[in-house]
Amino acid sequence: MLFLDPTEANDYSYVQAQMAELVDALASGASELMLVEVRVFFWAPYIGDNMPLQPAPFKNGRFINPYRQGSPKKFSLLKVLKWRLFSKRVPWPKHVDVEIQSTAPIAPAKGLQITFINHATFLLQTPTLTLLTDPVWSKRVSPVGWAGPKRVHEPGIPLAHLPKIDVILLTHTHYDHMDKATLAALIKRDNPQIITGAKSGVHFNGPMHTHKLTCLNWGGSLSFKDFTFTFTPAHHWTNRSPYDVNTSLWGGFLLTNAPQNSPHQAVYFAGDTAYGDGAVFRDIKAHLDEPPTLSLALAFLPIGAYLPRDFMKNAHMNPEEAVLAHQILQPRQTIPFHYGTFRLSDEGYDQPLADLEIALQKHKLPNHLFQPLKIGQPTLFDLDAAPPHGERAP
Repeated sequence: MLFLDPTEANDYSYVQAQMAELVDALASGASELMLVEVRVFFWAPYIGDNMPLQPAPFKNGRFINPYRQGSPKKFSLLKVLKWRLFSKRVPWPKHVDVEIQSTAPIAPAKGLQITFINHATFLLQTPTLTLLTDPVWSKRVSPVGWAGPKRVHEPGIPLAHLPKIDVILLTHTHYDHMDKATLAALIKRDNPQIITGAKSGVHFNGPMHTHKLTCLNWGGSLSFKDFTFTFTPAHHWTNRSPYDVNTSLWGGFLLTNAPQNSPHQAVYFAGDTAYGDGAVFRDIKAHLDEPPTLSLALAFLPIGAYLPRDFMKNAHMNPEEAVLAHQILQPRQTIPFHYGTFRLSDEGYDQPLADLEIALQKHKLPNHLFQPLKIGQPTLFDLDAAPPHGERAP
């Protein structure tokens, strides 16, 4: 891992040299059968709190994460390789049986129907709109098909059984969120509107070519049918290779719907994010509280890929931090995700949900406020009533 501080350099001309050195070291020292993920962090001074949504800082072709505070600790390549080779990772099951839908779920007459597919992929259906978040159906989330994190369960709905997709929300370009094979198949079949982060269009070529692509900066929005989609900040980064780190933007989404004579309702999908000191969530809450005030009915917050903390704390929340984010955002219910499909870190398969229960008890919150969904099971939510927990769709 490298941490590069743009405040101490006039440009990024030194990045390629350092990346080349990393790649040479990996090629000579890493096992042929081990996929090593190289991540580079660009640090910028913290710029605000409880702020309206501001565009992401951008300098010399790269976006900068403004939520990182202070000069980060430097991790050497040796430490990264030592972790990947010698860490005591809790074993995962090789295969987990899940309930798989044999037919496409039918859109509800009212409300929001949610089906958890896997990892960060949800099928969201309203009476007028069908959308997917970060669709991943491939067996591995990796640059290559023969190595890298492999799924331990099948997707909750086979790709061929999906209903027609109107919109795809793509939070960033990491392999466990941007699955090019899946995107190409959905573009060919349904030609959906795709909404993603600024400067991500470079990836949409060849089989992924589409004219229905909108790339947004933080605070940018697109209206589609009865909904408005706003791209929100996240404490994260993105890349597809060692050479394109942060050249496209990462984030989450607010989905808002304001039918006539009804209060403004919002659903928040966080994507990948760390917690930091909570500033990113305070900024999103400040946006929700701006007139016209948005009532946050549901939040989707990640709870997995958090160990070891010294490596992961600036990438992913742990379950307790997700509970703290819930307390800042004050949704009427939160749905956890980003666990139990691909082993990306050291914690065990079922540890995120166990740690979540401990965190809820510690912060004296009832379990039903943070409700995991079963893979492949459509669950209906009444956004107007926002019940304390979802009920299974008929």
